[in-house]
Amino acid sequence: VFDAGEVFGIMQVEEVEEEEDEAAWEVRRKQPNPGSELCYKVIVTRESGLQAHARQQLQQVPGLLHRMANLMGIEFHGELPSAEAVALVLEEMWKFNQTYQLAHGTAEEKMPVWYIMDEFGSRIQHADVPSFATAPFFYMPQQVAYTLLWPLRDLDTGEEVTRDFAYGETDPLIRKASRHCRPPLELAHLPPPCRKLSQERPGVLLNQFPCENLLTVKDCLASIARRAGGPEGPPWLPRTFNLRTELPQFVSYFQQRERWGEDNHWICKPWNLARSLDTHVTKSLHSIIRHRESTPKVGPAAQEPQGRGDQVSWSSWTGLGKVHCEEFIPEFEKQYPEFPWTDVQAEIFRAFTELFQVACAKPPPLGLCDYPSSRAMYAVDLMLKWDNGPD
Repeated sequence: VFDAGEVFGIMQVEEVEEEEDEAAWEVRRKQPNPGSELCYKVIVTRESGLQAHARQQLQQVPGLLHRMANLMGIEFHGELPSAEAVALVLEEMWKFNQTYQLAHGTAEEKMPVWYIMDEFGSRIQHADVPSFATAPFFYMPQQVAYTLLWPLRDLDTGEEVTRDFAYGETDPLIRKASRHCRPPLELAHLPPPCRKLSQERPGVLLNQFPCENLLTVKDCLASIARRAGGPEGPPWLPRTFNLRTELPQFVSYFQQRERWGEDNHWICKPWNLARSLDTHVTKSLHSIIRHRESTPKVGPAAQEPQGRGDQVSWSSWTGLGKVHCEEFIPEFEKQYPEFPWTDVQAEIFRAFTELFQVACAKPPPLGLCDYPSSRAMYAVDLMLKWDNGPD
């Protein structure tokens, strides 16, 4: 068993006015390594399991809340987990969480797994030019996940162990925003070979339009929808950021709303997953920044608390089950008699029309392609929200 404590040390650094004797420190720093071969060994640290059911685990696993609170520097007194202590850990954990996902399996099996390294791994600090690198490693025979730690260069005794928290990110603004918790959209999707198909099988109908991913993939949908309604976008589109390319702008906007005391709930959605997989509603900036590390995501603003939202469609879901159109409309008009459904539906159809107009306004690949043999049906999830405007 490898014991990191035999080779590494954890030092708590405090700012003091008195400077340490530099000569004495230099002597200690230049002491030889306990074996130069150490610099080429793979060091393994085992993970603690704090994943999707973090709240339940903190409340039920004996000692876990104490351990996580100590690891994160949160003061915790008492024997039983309190709601306040659990909430603090759930907020702070995004400064420590790491993630991996399986490359094979069903969509559910490939969902991102979030975990926290042990006390040693969680103490490693960030550096743009790190001395070590880390990577998750899943050992199949034991069905256990580890983090591999290895040096990137020879080290002297006393040198700090650091890693790059924004590894692989080259944009300086995105690197800076990624470390808060510690370019234009490229539309490069190719349409299907419609020309070849129209020549070889002219009578075949397609159940999609070329470049329809501009509407069916969430990051493209948000970009396309912004073309309607001027610089701020159309009123039917919530403020949305592509967390892969617009992270600095999102962090700035989030902090601005925070200073103004405005509601800051956001919905983090993967670009191209269905059934609400890997979708999170949160007001934690740390959580949002870290979630972008698992799968590419967009972040539309969630509804404000003062607005009442009803998910409406011709097959709407509620907390009680599925409500079909012939049942939904009478119930809606009964609850909101001042809003006839025909008027609401007309506004919805106008929004749909605006969306498809801007989606077809530019030639492919910047817009949908006009292909005579294409036929398609699209489903839309939407929410109704009170309009505070004068009308």
